[in-house]
Amino acid sequence: MKRILTVAFSSLLILSLTNTACVKVDFNETEIVDTSTGGGTTPTITTLTGRIDQSLSLPKGKFTLRGFVYVGSGVTLTFAPGSVIVAANDVKTALIIEQGGRLVADGSATQPIVFTSSKAVGTRAPSDWGGISICGFAPTNRSLDH
Repeated sequence: MKRILTVAFSSLLILSLTNTACVKVDFNETEIVDTSTGGGTTPTITTLTGRIDQSLSLPKGKFTLRGFVYVGSGVTLTFAPGSVIVAANDVKTALIIEQGGRLVADGSATQPIVFTSSKAVGTRAPSDWGGISICGFAPTNRSLDH
């Protein structure tokens, strides 16, 4: 069953990458990545917020999305298998992959990558966060003249 779900999600993700279109909204946000040394000398990223303009490959761990997080064109955001990505619930939060951007979240049955709300288990509900929007190059019937 898990294998079927993994294959179905992968197919849906690939289909979304090739057949989705979005209208870009510029909020003039800048990249802010909170880091802490964790006792070492190499910073460890724990929170993603704003705009990501450089490719980023994150190790297995727990990460927080805060606010609208944009992955720019030509940029790849990669989460390692076994990672847990929680969306802050004190602000409107979503992960937005812009046209030409990439999200690599290649988990497995034994090390899934989980995207979820930061609310406690049992209190989570649909619409706790905005989810993942993947903006492709497909045409849309929405007029750009408002």
